[in-house]
Amino acid sequence: MKKIIAVLIVLSIVLAFAGCKSKQYDETVVTIPVTDENGENVTDENGNVVTEISTEAQNNSESSKADDKQQSSADNKNNTSKASSGGGNNNSTTKKDNNGSGGNATAKPTEKPTAKPTEAPTKSKKRDIKLIVNVPTYTPLDTVMTVKYRVEGDKQFKELKKEDVKLGEAFTKEYDIKNVKGAVEFIITIDKVDIKNSNFTVEASDRDQTHEITLVTGIEVMEGGWD
Repeated sequence: MKKIIAVLIVLSIVLAFAGCKSKQYDETVVTIPVTDENGENVTDENGNVVTEISTEAQNNSESSKADDKQQSSADNKNNTSKASSGGGNNNSTTKKDNNGSGGNATAKPTEKPTAKPTEAPTKSKKRDIKLIVNVPTYTPLDTVMTVKYRVEGDKQFKELKKEDVKLGEAFTKEYDIKNVKGAVEFIITIDKVDIKNSNFTVEASDRDQTHEITLVTGIEVMEGGWD
């Protein structure tokens, strides 16, 4: 019986020591986050949680839990800050991509030089031409005046009029050409008289034309004509 009582006493002592050891408290320096009146963590200008140091007697299990919780909170805060910073860089990049040059102002489109419109060529249509020929005063002479013309594209000149004329005083002759198209080249000759502007052209047109020319003569022939 005594042996049983002694064994129970020993077991009681062992269990008592084991319980004391498991609840052993350590004096530990603990960093505690500072909170505001709403219970939210206070952060500094860099976004880090502001903490304060507190010395408390805690058992090993409670201290470990507090440290783990504090470390987890700090890691979450750092990760959130990095993510926000990364997002800001992406927005900046997006702005640069959208603007092209990276500036805030919208890039102006390159202005293309305005091409000067090319003037359309005059349309050539069939039309009538009235030719007025002024012959200045000249030494009296019975002679022949011939008017020839060639329409654009023709190789040979055609005779429009050949007539006898009497020089000695100024006179005017009129000639008509019907239904011609394109530029028309003229040659006027007076026998035994040198004409400086005997060859001239009436340009193409889309309407009827009147062309007047005053002949410019050269050296007069002597009275009596050529030998």
